[in-house]
Amino acid sequence: MQSTSEKKKSQISITFRQSNKISEVKLDLEDKKLQKDIPQELFNYDLEDNISEIFREIEREEKVTGIEQSAKQEFDNLVKNLGKHEQHLSTFKKVKQNVISKWTTVKNALLKRTDNNSVPALKKEEKQNLKTMYQVFIKLQESKKNLFQKFKEFDMPIATKSEGRKETHDLQKTSKSLDWLGWERDFIMLEKNKGPYGGAFFNNWGSWENNPYANFYDTEDEFNRDIQFVNQMITKIDGQIRVLQGQMNWDTRRTQQLQSRISFFQNLKTTNYPQKHVVIKIAEKLLQHMGQLN
Repeated sequence: MQSTSEKKKSQISITFRQSNKISEVKLDLEDKKLQKDIPQELFNYDLEDNISEIFREIEREEKVTGIEQSAKQEFDNLVKNLGKHEQHLSTFKKVKQNVISKWTTVKNALLKRTDNNSVPALKKEEKQNLKTMYQVFIKLQESKKNLFQKFKEFDMPIATKSEGRKETHDLQKTSKSLDWLGWERDFIMLEKNKGPYGGAFFNNWGSWENNPYANFYDTEDEFNRDIQFVNQMITKIDGQIRVLQGQMNWDTRRTQQLQSRISFFQNLKTTNYPQKHVVIKIAEKLLQHMGQLN
């Protein structure tokens, strides 16, 4: 008759994750030879926990692979959409070139400038393009943020060029501010609810925190100085128009020529000429956000 101890078997329980169920595999160590051949060190820790950790690592690697594939697909889709409109990239390069090579050479002389002739102008389609590229940049930043967060959940360290750099601006708020100031129109709105007509401009946006230009200017004083310069340009243009109109009264032989000149100056007021420096400053700030000024 076997003793109670002999009836008992030496067992190690190993658990495997199988879908949502846990199955147990029993390793019978009743065989004396098997007991002898297994190193004693194996019994100094929990094999079940060790095997479970291995399966957790496998599961973790599978999830990481899934994250990488998802991120790559999202990035490829963004690039593919841009590829359908190659003119976006060529126009963007032109805008960037205007800002870097032309604007940076004259902006330091801003306080000494008496006109906007030397300031590079951005056409309506160029402003639209810059906004489109900025929105693509926002999507990439959001995707990167989500990707980092997912990797963080699995304690996966990721080193990037932007590591340690914190955004000091709200990208979505900046993009929305472009809508507020009519960025995609022929002219921008320096004053709330006011177009290019109607005399001098004033800063009527309220508190600086609610001013859409706060996303593109370092200080409110700088913005107010630019408004003052715009008003000076408008006054100068109006003066030229009055002189030409006066000449028409006594020089009827040049009526057509003078009228053409008057139309030219009137057109300056309805476009971005007086505000060219404001437009290019905004473009510069957008490129800076995207890391494109280097």
